Amino acid sequence: MKGSTKTMKDIAIEACVSVATVSRALNHPEKVAVKTLQRIEKAITVIGYTTHKVKRIINPEQPKIILVVIGSLSLHLIKETIDGIEINAAQHGFKVLINNVGQPQCSVEDIVNLTRATQVDGLLLLGLTTPCKIDEVDELKLIPMVMANEFSLSCRVPSLHVDSLAVAFEVVEYFFHLGHTQIACILGEDQGQTTRNLLHGYTRALQRYQLECDHRFVINSDLTYEAGKNAFSALMGLPERPTAIFCQSDTAALGVVREAKKMGISVPTDISVIGFGNTALAKFSSPALSTVNLPNTLIGQTMVQLLVNKIEGDPGSAYSKIFAHEVIMRESTAPLAEMKRVETVEPEFRAATV
Repeated sequence: MKGSTKTMKDIAIEACVSVATVSRALNHPEKVAVKTLQRIEKAITVIGYTTHKVKRIINPEQPKIILVVIGSLSLHLIKETIDGIEINAAQHGFKVLINNVGQPQCSVEDIVNLTRATQVDGLLLLGLTTPCKIDEVDELKLIPMVMANEFSLSCRVPSLHVDSLAVAFEVVEYFFHLGHTQIACILGEDQGQTTRNLLHGYTRALQRYQLECDHRFVINSDLTYEAGKNAFSALMGLPERPTAIFCQSDTAALGVVREAKKMGISVPTDISVIGFGNTALAKFSSPALSTVNLPNTLIGQTMVQLLVNKIEGDPGSAYSKIFAHEVIMRESTAPLAEMKRVETVEPEFRAATV
């Protein structure tokens, strides 16, 4: 029997009890007779079914552990989130394990194997798209989990993220009011909801301001520094070049800036660039990178609080939250030199300047 197919019914059959009794043992062991609990514990050991609740029954003295599974996010982007996770986890008496899978998607079987191998009490998925049926897998139903920086419309796992559609719309809108009409974007390779929403916001803003939506101006990449350089080279090879670029990561945006310098193209005189994440590198680059600020530390802290609430059985803890973002203008954006700005047109939002 494969681990991913094991259910409470298997435990019940092995222990010669009802599924309801197994459920009661996992959720309220104090309400189950000692001998019955011992039979269930033995059955669990025999079939190898392990979750955080099972672990607590068998050995209540084991340390409390939260597993953070990271997708393909830039380490610079997630550092503050991890800091927030570790600070709040320590305050609640949890140790933190980190597993970087290095890819944007993780299968249900992979997640089951990770949780079984590490014997965790809770799971945090960071920048990781998941199969829509993850919350329908019996073994994973018993493991509290929270997602951040990515979400699924069809998955009931609580998620914490910014409104990525609004982010892209505001960035394009800001570029437009600087006089730019040839606006490109560099997005992630995955088809997670965040990337899709960024693309939707980008195209919606182009339509709002009656700008041409040229598919050649949309480049999907792994959002690394080298990917940013390569994407910029590809964009500069087009018959009509963009004068403004929005990148889904600061790292890729810095690659764009570096390649522009190499090609003798001035940022921001010749081309404006906006990143995503407001990492430390963005602030101290030359020119300082305009970017979208995300409340990463707060997101990390909130992830842990939601997870702890779920672990402790709080029925009101399973909710998702959209955090506020902020477009921060620094030195990598400027009005298009060839165009006189129309001062009577006001943007629908105000960007911060830091």
